[in-house]
Amino acid sequence: MEKEKRNPFINKIFGKQFLINPNFQYKFMFSLTMAAVLSMSVLYAAQSYFFQYFLNRAQTAELPPNHVFFHLLKEQQMIMGQIFFVSTIVIGAILFFWGLFYSHRIAGPLYRIDRDLREAASNGQSLMSLKTRDSDFFQEIPEAINLYCHSHDGWGFVRKNNEEEEDKVAS
Repeated sequence: MEKEKRNPFINKIFGKQFLINPNFQYKFMFSLTMAAVLSMSVLYAAQSYFFQYFLNRAQTAELPPNHVFFHLLKEQQMIMGQIFFVSTIVIGAILFFWGLFYSHRIAGPLYRIDRDLREAASNGQSLMSLKTRDSDFFQEIPEAINLYCHSHDGWGFVRKNNEEEEDKVAS
């Protein structure tokens, strides 16, 4: 598996390496941001319908075109448009960074498991125990791998090391 490039800009901002698997994490953050934009777009369409409804009601009531109600309605619609625009930016940014932190907690343990397994395989070392941070998701995966490795004592990486040790002792 080819090493993925990491983004030093985001890592510098937080003083920590948050982009462990950029392909996954960017897609995850993008999808959350797009969900915010889509949600706010639906709400904007609903408020546009609301203002159009009142405009139609005023026209049906045959208010004159220069009536204060039309000016008030137009002013309120502009203000609400600005509020929706700012809200979309703020919520999108919040969900973008939320996605960064959550994707880090998802990608982190998988990255560590992958790294530890590959390192053990390339060095011919025993796989002692896989560990993740307490705050990471998928705590059950390293536990299941550890349980499997310990239940098959003398299998896999451990067997290879045991055979090497036996060969060294016999020599």
